Amino acid sequence: MNAANQHLQHAFLYIAIDMRHMDMCKIGLTTQQDPSDRIRAGITSNPYYAAYNIYDLRSRGITITELRALENYVRRKSPGQVIHHFMSDCESEWIEEAPWTVAPDAEYFMARALSINLGEDYEPLEGAMEPYRFEFRPSPLSVIGKYDYERCQEYVDYLHLCEEVAHPRPLRLRRT
Repeated sequence: MNAANQHLQHAFLYIAIDMRHMDMCKIGLTTQQDPSDRIRAGITSNPYYAAYNIYDLRSRGITITELRALENYVRRKSPGQVIHHFMSDCESEWIEEAPWTVAPDAEYFMARALSINLGEDYEPLEGAMEPYRFEFRPSPLSVIGKYDYERCQEYVDYLHLCEEVAHPRPLRLRRT
């Protein structure tokens, strides 16, 4: 069997960010056993590079050809503009749009393309990609501990908001 037609043991699509620029994100793929290794490889050229969401597609029986096509499809359907490389003017994997805007659309188009949890109208059901999604939201303090707040302010503020939504503070009622 041709290698392009063999089902992958490891197949992941991911959304990554540059913590200093939350108005853009990257849609990429990896076939490494641990997708975090692929993210760590990007850190050598950009220390602010981090995972946002990783989608584990191993159980879908996908080939490398299908994974690449899915990556390109999701990027093309993204709400943002693809960023071109400066020197070559070739398209990059980066999109000019915030990851929290890109992720829902990416999940919708992944679910449609892979026929995951479709309703009677063949549209993906709400939360269709949840079983495949791993979110990476470190504590805001861990980011501030490594980088100046000013450099990553929007990301740190976003992480604070995520913490509040995940762990809302108890409501304090005023006595009257």
